[in-house]
Amino acid sequence: MGCLAATLTKLGRFMEAEPLECVVLQKQKQLLGEHHPHTMITMRNLLETYEGLRLGKTEEVDMLNICLKQAQATRDQ
Repeated sequence: MGCLAATLTKLGRFMEAEPLECVVLQKQKQLLGEHHPHTMITMRNLLETYEGLRLGKTEEVDMLNICLKQAQATRDQ
């Protein structure tokens, strides 16, 4: 499902990609944790989708950016 969502984003089909990426991110956080590389990739993909949508998702974008930076910093330690 994550690959499909990423492909849809790359094709500019952001409205279709967003719900898939949200589901994938939620499941990855549950199964792998926030600091897992796959979870961080999904966060980045969702950020790209939100940037493509430009639908006032600034709160979500800010939160994902913070989570991604924290996860990367923790992983690098």
